Amino acid sequence: ALWCPLAHSARRALAVAQLPHGVCAGHGCGQAAQLGKKRHRRVAMQVSNFDEVKEVKITLKITSKALFFMAYSTYQEWLFEKVCHLRDVEKLTFDAIAKRITSEGFKSARGFQFIAESAFSTYKKGNIRKQRLASKPSYFVEAVEYR
Repeated sequence: ALWCPLAHSARRALAVAQLPHGVCAGHGCGQAAQLGKKRHRRVAMQVSNFDEVKEVKITLKITSKALFFMAYSTYQEWLFEKVCHLRDVEKLTFDAIAKRITSEGFKSARGFQFIAESAFSTYKKGNIRKQRLASKPSYFVEAVEYR
């Protein structure tokens, strides 16, 4: 987390954000008509505390499945794209894909004979990786501290 200086206008915005919004209407509570006007003793203390705030520290929790990934080699990337094209565009079976790639003289990513199981594994794992890398991170404010 990083402590950042808080500008005067930001302090005022924080103060307004902390004012109750008609929680107990008719009892002297609620948002003041103008900024800086206090309608309740408790609110006045919150506002004055924010007037003294010099820095704010916001702790964000960010979760992403795309942060840890092992890079595909150029050959793995090409092989995955080739298998996807043959499967999705040409509508070939995994056995037919394996026969086509083998007939063109290529092997699996690890250098073995390219068989139907290799085609299926390349297709399945490549699509899982593609979805993981395309996923958006989730984030939320974990803590806010003032000093």
